[in-house]
Amino acid sequence: MFRAWQNRTMSAAVGRAPLPDGMGGADPDRGDMVARLLFVGDIHLGRRPSRLPADLDFYALLPSDLTPEAAFRSLVDHAIAGGVDAVVLAGDVVDGLDDRFEAYAHLKAGVVRLIDAGVPLFAVAGNHDVEALPRLAAQIEGFRLIGEGGVWEALPFRSVGGETLCSLGWSI
Repeated sequence: MFRAWQNRTMSAAVGRAPLPDGMGGADPDRGDMVARLLFVGDIHLGRRPSRLPADLDFYALLPSDLTPEAAFRSLVDHAIAGGVDAVVLAGDVVDGLDDRFEAYAHLKAGVVRLIDAGVPLFAVAGNHDVEALPRLAAQIEGFRLIGEGGVWEALPFRSVGGETLCSLGWSI
């Protein structure tokens, strides 16, 4: 679970989705802060696509263009180019508990690119990555696993605009 807030403003989703009753909401026309958060979950790095159409060449696509790894690289490119305030990896980033080789290398490369670009990066571990995400958080300074071991945790961070935001969540 992940939530970000500043003062009376909370956003649990990107865009203008309505917030639960009593939670208020950001209104840039009132001068409220609006955070640009990129949430992604269930990437399942390491999984191979199946049931690909036979006419990929018609679309100038290769099977490797449709992998979770290609989608993750695209996500990282978008986050860096788009000036997001933070990226949140919302569980099941790798496909299996033992994804120590190919999937882990792709995950680590993307995380390093985001951190090197100054993009705050948070994650909550899902049931597929209870080993990979804690290991990565221990290896890479700046990559934060929220609520390791199932303990609720609040972590402050700065938006691109300089406002202080706070993440709240827990990991499996």
